[in-house]
Formats: sequence, structure tokens, C-alpha cells
Amino acid sequence: MGATLTHANEKLAYTLSDSGTYLSYKTDLDLVPPLVDKGDSLLNVYSAMMINPEKYDYVNSDMAREWINFLITPETQEFIGGFGVDTYGQPLFFESRGNFDVMGITQAEAETPIPA
Repeated sequence: MGATLTHANEKLAYTLSDSGTYLSYKTDLDLVPPLVDKGDSLLNVYSAMMINPEKYDYVNSDMAREWINFLITPETQEFIGGFGVDTYGQPLFFESRGNFDVMGITQAEAETPIPA
């Protein structure tokens, strides 16, 4: 994405970019400010999904479970939601906690740990 922004800058062109990459590159660019930077249509969800260990017994399902459970802890979600604020004045990512309805998932999917 950074290379795309740099290329658009060199060509005086428009491009699409995620907010986080734009914020981290904008001091090196002469691009016009974003024309659209809000709205559900810009949602870019990162997901973690555990593979069914009964179907695929050779995968490390314990590690997958621990990783997913770590990602949904309030502490990790708070870190994600605050990442970039000190440097860019706004977060580079948004937490799923409290935003599950916008993401099209249930609260349980966003916040309930996977049992062992």
C-alpha cells in the first residue's frame, strides 16, 4: 500500500488506501487530503478463525485458540484501538470490542473466548 501511495504521489494521481498506511506516509506525500475517509463501506476487517481440530487434527489448535483468545482480551483490544494515536493523532486500527454490529458479527464472536 505504501508503494501505491508513493506511485500515486509521483504520478499526481488518485488511489485507494487504508487509513493506517496513509497516515504513516502522509508527511512524505503531496497528495490531496482523503476525499472519503468515513463510512461503513470503508470497513476493512481483519479476522482470526480457528480451524476445526476434529476435522484437521494436525494443526496446532491449542496455539490458535490461545492467539484468538489473546486478541479479544480487553487489554489487547484497548491496545489495538489506541495504536498510532500518539504518533498520528488517531488510531491506525479500530477494536472489535463494541463494534461487532458494524463488522457483521455477533458480540459473542467478538468477545467470547474459545473454550479448551
